[in-house]
Amino acid sequence: MTKVSKIEKKALKQKRKEEKAAKKAERIREKEHKKEIERLNKMLSPVSRKTFNSLGIIAFDSKVATIRKTDNNWIKTYKIEGMTDENRNEFIDGLMKIISVRARISSNFKLSESGRLVRTDFITFFVSAEIYETVKLALDAEVEKINNICNEVNLVEISLNCYMNQVKRNFLYDGEELDFKSMTKRKNDWLEDAFENIILKDDYFEINERIGACLQVVQLPGVVQENFLFKLLEINKPMMFITDIQPYSNQENEDLKEIIQRRFNQEIGEFENNYVNVGLTIVIITDDMEQKNAVIDDLQEIFCHQKMVIAPVYGNTADVLESSFSYGLRDYHSMRNIQVEQVKQLVV
Repeated sequence: MTKVSKIEKKALKQKRKEEKAAKKAERIREKEHKKEIERLNKMLSPVSRKTFNSLGIIAFDSKVATIRKTDNNWIKTYKIEGMTDENRNEFIDGLMKIISVRARISSNFKLSESGRLVRTDFITFFVSAEIYETVKLALDAEVEKINNICNEVNLVEISLNCYMNQVKRNFLYDGEELDFKSMTKRKNDWLEDAFENIILKDDYFEINERIGACLQVVQLPGVVQENFLFKLLEINKPMMFITDIQPYSNQENEDLKEIIQRRFNQEIGEFENNYVNVGLTIVIITDDMEQKNAVIDDLQEIFCHQKMVIAPVYGNTADVLESSFSYGLRDYHSMRNIQVEQVKQLVV
């Protein structure tokens, strides 16, 4: 039997000591991890049964407008600050290079008392996860990357009350802002508090004595020659532009690579996906039927010059409108394939 030297005994003892310390450190990390999960979960407030039934919301973080929905779906909306005509292309191009989760950019244009259109931009992220910690870590990392694209543009967190009252304003509600956080204790239904009743027609809707329409792009060209959406603002009517963005996952990218290799019978080395799924919806609000028809004619003519087809939504107007006005809280989206570098032409 080989005799163990003192040096070997010392090394073995040191190894056991290190293993013990490593296990202890791992137990501490697990304990801290559980505490963090518990802390984050405590930040979530449950909604009333009525709100759960009407909007599919389970709970929310009132400080940062993170909302947990059924089937492990989460959404979080940020305000986009600092995006201008001068930096928009740089920001959107940079966004398309790094974005890894489904997102929606919503641009609201409201008429001020002076008759000038006032713009507000938001971005909503859609995440699937079981626990809040996963959502928070993923979105914190995503936003950190996005906020480094250019110095002027930043994504800013908003509160739950800010978010829901903005939804309420989109539905043309007047009056004071509501405290949606406290309304969970009174068993209110957020659908009734923030969503206005809509009178649906074939290709338009009526809301608070106004006439509106939802239009969606149903055909995209291979190349959009210019950023043309600003021309729509010359119509000078309240509008909302909704650009849905769904990047390909790594697996989808690999599948596309395999399809191309089989089709052209050629091996591809490094493969960078140049495509993304994008949808563009426009909501217009007018005073009467004559205005509504005139605005739709103008919109369709502008898109036609770009070899694009946009048409009023038929049959599912309520789904599209409620999804648009709620920044995706009511989820509805329709997307088409387009080259990544073209996305900036579909953000106003």
